[in-house]
Amino acid sequence: MAEVLIPALFSLILGIISIFSDRFVGYFEKFHEELISFSSGILITIILIEFMPIISDGAGFFNHFVYAYIALGFVIFYSMEKYVYKHIPNNEIHARKDLGKIHFFGFSLDHMIIGMFLVIVWFLKSLTSLYLLIVPFLIGIIASSHSIRHLEKKIGNTWVGILIGLAIPFGSLIAFSILNYPQLLYSVFALITGALLYLVVVDIIPKYRKGNIYWFVIGFLITTGFQLFTI
Repeated sequence: MAEVLIPALFSLILGIISIFSDRFVGYFEKFHEELISFSSGILITIILIEFMPIISDGAGFFNHFVYAYIALGFVIFYSMEKYVYKHIPNNEIHARKDLGKIHFFGFSLDHMIIGMFLVIVWFLKSLTSLYLLIVPFLIGIIASSHSIRHLEKKIGNTWVGILIGLAIPFGSLIAFSILNYPQLLYSVFALITGALLYLVVVDIIPKYRKGNIYWFVIGFLITTGFQLFTI
């Protein structure tokens, strides 16, 4: 029972924080570049040195085809983003409304993936990995607060932020429902790992002159250190 409660509790807490995340933005903005760089360092490292070995365990269920799901997750997110920006209407008013709905779907999907990771990582890896993962997820949730509040005004619905926050525990429920199906569990984990890899490389890691390389490296070193000492 305790094994179920731990990731469920974390997903609920992060969901609540997401709903009220605008209250933490003031503290976050003072160290925005440092925190985003630190978060990026943790995420890219945990994907490469922790998630990949987990996925390789799934090769025992359906050979090395499990790695195709990583590429598929990456390709799906890339294709969705490109399709959206190439097919939105030219009319500015319609474009604004349509983009608002699409961004709502995108934020909800991102938060749902967070909830799924919290459960799957806990059951396939360890509590240490879960602790590491919560840090960049928490930073990302707070960093997206302004965009979500702007989205509420664009759509004209104050429930938007609440629904996006609830997507985290909803994602956890989805993950709980597939825990007894190893082949499905590993394929879903590989798929959302590919999606997370796309988000990190394209959207999260600061580009060009932005960001702080020292905090990025600190994130890498901390994650690597945890991995070495928990082997």
